[in-house]
Amino acid sequence: MVNRGSKTPILGSMNTMMIKKILTVVTIILAMAATTFAGWNAEDGPGGTTTVLNGATLDIGSDDMGSSGGTLDVQVGGTFIHTGEVGNWDSGAHLIVDGTASIGEMKFYGGGAACTVTVGGTLTVAEGFLGKAGVVEMTIGTTGTFIVEGYASPGEHFSIDSAEYKAGSGGYASFLDIVGNGRMLIATGGTLRAEHGNEIRGNGVVDAYEVTVGTVGDEIGYDVYTAVAPVLPGTVFIIQ
Repeated sequence: MVNRGSKTPILGSMNTMMIKKILTVVTIILAMAATTFAGWNAEDGPGGTTTVLNGATLDIGSDDMGSSGGTLDVQVGGTFIHTGEVGNWDSGAHLIVDGTASIGEMKFYGGGAACTVTVGGTLTVAEGFLGKAGVVEMTIGTTGTFIVEGYASPGEHFSIDSAEYKAGSGGYASFLDIVGNGRMLIATGGTLRAEHGNEIRGNGVVDAYEVTVGTVGDEIGYDVYTAVAPVLPGTVFIIQ
């Protein structure tokens, strides 16, 4: 006959062990999450990465934040908030926004290896620029929205230094590419800064974009930049 009573302490021990294991796993996960918020700053150097995980919020405040070759990765479901300057001062820095990010001043200087900004979620900035010291390549993916809110009064709040960043100076091959259903929204009354080149592409083709006045949803109050659908080879147009 099996002594069922003798199993009670064993099950209790097993349950205790399982709880300890679960707590250990949770602790490890939390520890791993914590390491992803080490900071994206000048000391990160090439390969340094700060990751904002799904469900997490990283609020930096207003202190300037930058990188000399690191990566800031805001994953789907993650939120990054910064009211000051986020930028880079050297080569190979990367900003990836698949979640939600809000930045006061997005300043990507470039220099050396190309720097990249990739938006698959929503990135909102008050103002910023791409370039001034080297090539910066920005891509707004088909699910991405890039919003330039500007400050209290309308003005020139964003530029792409593809030709020059001030009169008489040499420029860089920086560009902004709107892919698929991606959008760039600039607050109505605001414009791109003059004399910077401001190369905008639609699906990789220079100047293949259009600007319309937003009339629905989150586009109200903004000028909306979208890619022009590419004309496929063999397409026949019928003019009536």
